[in-house]
Amino acid sequence: SEFEPLWSAAGSNAEQTLLSLASTLGFGKQESTPADLVIQVRQHLTSLGKEALWVVDNLEKIEVANELASQVGSVRILVTTRDDHRELLSVGEFIGLKVLNPEGAVKLLCSRSDTNLNDRALKEIAHAVGYLPLALELLAIHWGQSQTPRSLLRPLEPTPKAAALQILL
Repeated sequence: SEFEPLWSAAGSNAEQTLLSLASTLGFGKQESTPADLVIQVRQHLTSLGKEALWVVDNLEKIEVANELASQVGSVRILVTTRDDHRELLSVGEFIGLKVLNPEGAVKLLCSRSDTNLNDRALKEIAHAVGYLPLALELLAIHWGQSQTPRSLLRPLEPTPKAAALQILL
């Protein structure tokens, strides 16, 4: 049988991450202690087996992945993290990701709007944040429909250096 992937934001440790998933799953609608919720989530994950996938987004410390893997049975876990201490990972495989190419960066930036992909300001925004996927995703969320690409770019443009200002004066 197939399962929909589970998704949750990472917590500061394994218990907080399991509690985040409890919220996603809708557990805890009755009065439950955090410890009871963690037990419920562990039991639920263990019952799903190896066909299930749990995406844990933005784990601060990679070593928490080791602890999570030991608590969820055979559920597959995909963790995103900015922690590149791969030597601390004792389970699974670490795959480092690079920055996006300019075209991919613009597509990600426009993923939450109906903006024309050819707007020159979009390439400038992507360049200003170093083509980093997380920065682009956050900008896409912040952007919404209320701003233009040019208005989003203004705060990202570098401030002129004092020496350059003096030349202008």
